[in-house]
Amino acid sequence: MVLPRQHARDIWDITPASWASTMAYAHQLTAHLREIHQPAGPNVIQSNGTAATQTVWHLHIHLVSRWHGDRCGPIWPA
Repeated sequence: MVLPRQHARDIWDITPASWASTMAYAHQLTAHLREIHQPAGPNVIQSNGTAATQTVWHLHIHLVSRWHGDRCGPIWPA
């Protein structure tokens, strides 16, 4: 999970500069996760508002290492 240094409630509450640095760190971290876990691919998930399943009111990004046939299953409906 990646969080910005300054509090932001959601994507509409973060400055462009803070968003850019947060995403740059997420990009670096996915490279490390790839080296360590060797996944088939990652999900990079960031949700905003209750309709999008946001339940924690501090902007954050989930980095989820994925493998074919893992227990997470598809994140989008067919």
